[in-house]
Formats: sequence, C-alpha cells, structure tokens
Amino acid sequence: GDSCMSSEGGRTGRKCEGIEVYMQAMSKMDQYNYKTIFLATDDLKVANEAKEKYPQYNWLIGSPSASQMRNQGDGWKHRFEELAFEKGGDNMDLKTEFKEVLSDILLLSDVDGFIGKFTSNVDRISYALNYGRRGCAVPFASLDAYWCNDYGLETGHTIQGAKFAC
Repeated sequence: GDSCMSSEGGRTGRKCEGIEVYMQAMSKMDQYNYKTIFLATDDLKVANEAKEKYPQYNWLIGSPSASQMRNQGDGWKHRFEELAFEKGGDNMDLKTEFKEVLSDILLLSDVDGFIGKFTSNVDRISYALNYGRRGCAVPFASLDAYWCNDYGLETGHTIQGAKFAC
C-alpha cells in the first residue's frame, strides 16, 4: 500500500512491513486462542504468503481486489490520489475501489481481536466502529502508533516518537 512508497513513509510516518511483523503481534495474543484471521491487504503476495507460512490458522481472504490486481509488479508505486484524480482518464474504477475499502472496514469492525497500524485511517475507523458496536475495546495490537483522533492535525505519535497527522 501507500506505506510501501518511499515518498509516503515520511508523510504518514508509516513503515512497509511484511506479514511476519503482524504474526509476531499475533503470537502475543495466544491467550485469546484465535484460530481464524481476516486479512485485509492490498498486496496479493502477502495474502498468498500468509496462507503458505501460517497454515495453522483459518485465513479469511476474499477474492483478489482491484487494488491487489493493480498493485502487482510496480503498481504500488502510484498513490491512489495520483491515479484517481491527477492523471485523469480511466485509471481505476472508483466505485469498485470504494466498495472494496468499505467492505474491508466493515469486516474489520466485526473482529474479536485486532492487529493493525493506528497511523492508518482504515485501521482507526475499523477499530472505532468495532468499539461502537460492542461498547468495549477488543484486544488489539497497533504496530506503529498510539490511538489518536485529531483528524488532520499533527498530534499522532508513533511508538518510535515520530509525529504524524491523525
């Protein structure tokens, strides 16, 4: 995704990390005895790698999404905004993209435990919706930042101390 672009890492404070980092956090949640994982990713290689490297889990992964198909090869080098608005033309089907992101958010908001990155708007929205639905916080691990909710303001702090816009 956008965190894998060198230009975006500085802007968002996010780091591109593989499935291994997420699974390290998963091992810290062993006490909850989770056996099924819903994986939301815009990298088809990560989805396939998860199933191969961690067969002990039941993986809930949908069919390849438009972003997964677009991000194969060098596709991840292009920001969504650039493809959708700046370049013009028919670079992507915005209706399909929106439906897929919304579907991921709604599915992520219905999990019993959460591993993600709170520098990600999708992750923060999903976790907030989950809290709203349940009235309590489910076990979570944010791999990069503490919770923040000052949208657009540079008040977020990563675990390493860098600031980012919530």
